[in-house]
Amino acid sequence: MRIMSWNCRGLGKSSAILQCKNKALELKPDFLFLMETRLVSGKGKEVWEKCGFSEGWEVPRVSLNGGLILAWLPRKDLRVVFDSKNLIHINLLDDRGIPLSITFVYGHPDHSKRGMVWQQLTSLQQWAYPSSLCIGDFNQILNKEEKFSFKHGSIPGVEEFQPVLRDLQLCDLIGSGQRFTWMNKREEGDFFMERLDRACGSVEWVNQYPFFSLKNLPILQSNHGPILLDLEVQTPFRKRPFRFELMWLTHEDCKEMVHHA
Repeated sequence: MRIMSWNCRGLGKSSAILQCKNKALELKPDFLFLMETRLVSGKGKEVWEKCGFSEGWEVPRVSLNGGLILAWLPRKDLRVVFDSKNLIHINLLDDRGIPLSITFVYGHPDHSKRGMVWQQLTSLQQWAYPSSLCIGDFNQILNKEEKFSFKHGSIPGVEEFQPVLRDLQLCDLIGSGQRFTWMNKREEGDFFMERLDRACGSVEWVNQYPFFSLKNLPILQSNHGPILLDLEVQTPFRKRPFRFELMWLTHEDCKEMVHHA
């Protein structure tokens, strides 16, 4: 199972939809989560169908901001349990038939309102299976190592965000690729980058999918880079070439075995 999460920063233009379509066709995710679509109600289906999906869920924009799309390939036993302008929570059976909960997260861009999202996230635990995953743009970093800046100062929101992950017993999944998933695209001293996009799994989830792979992809069209989570990555089997071991010559039956061969 593969999940792609991307804050696309607007899908109002055909060029933006084409970029999203090309990325989805290239990466072939089973689930596609898009944030800040800025689309009115009813437009989401047009987008996910162009991206190759037949099923989906949309949360329309509020005023001119926000908007979420969650699209997926046909699956049995998938149920949308909760949605808001910041969260979409689903329960399903994974490819092995094991119950799994996934919460797709778009942290509020306003720090003063982000706490309401964390409260909603916490309340969703009553509907979540033990094996649960959260993925998306949390709009929040965990520590100073997740930010690059020429200026030094306090990091708002950390004191509220860290206890949420701790109380929910969520493990922050370490990704490969880009160190930072967002940049402000300003110049010189005002430029900075942060790791805002992430995935977090419960202890049960980590034990269930020990061979997961999380990749932070390059920042291109949006000021966010997509993140790509594979729940199970199997290493291709490689046949080992035959090698003769010198120590075999010391075995007492070596000459007899060679003779009969």
